[in-house]
Amino acid sequence: MNICVFCSAEAVSDKYAIPVKKLVQLLAEKGHGLVWGASELGLMKVVADEMRMHNRRLVGITFSSIKHETGVTRSNKETLIVTRTLPERKTLMLEYADTILVLPGGIGTLDELMDVLEKKRHGIHTKPIIIFNIDGFYSSLQSHLANLELENFLHTPLETLASFVDTAEEALMLLEKQKADGS
Repeated sequence: MNICVFCSAEAVSDKYAIPVKKLVQLLAEKGHGLVWGASELGLMKVVADEMRMHNRRLVGITFSSIKHETGVTRSNKETLIVTRTLPERKTLMLEYADTILVLPGGIGTLDELMDVLEKKRHGIHTKPIIIFNIDGFYSSLQSHLANLELENFLHTPLETLASFVDTAEEALMLLEKQKADGS
């Protein structure tokens, strides 16, 4: 399964990096490949390093205006795609993915998450979205989305759009269940 990972390209504390590393180890052991933003910084670097260590498929997708800002991985074992624009990058990341995994991140990660949630809400894709809520990082977002549903702004049950998980093991179990169900 190809899993698209949205996450931070900024340095973060070990309280986020350690659970992400554990999750990626579990994914690699199960033979999954990852699609990621191609940065050599932050959680993106943690993800890439762990996949490299396990010799798993890694597809990096970046866009030209940030290519030199964040540092891009280039290796003969990896695929690197450079798009012209951010919207093209997001579209291509979704196309390459069987499922989406959202890790802690900043505004870019939230932008990517909102984009795939809105596209799923409109039926543009049906791919599972899993949000890894490490140390309650996404709890306020989960509450806000639940409030949108309650106040009839979402028009779609939240549980059909995304799943929130608190541990690496929960994320892996959900991914494996989705793989078995073919969803």
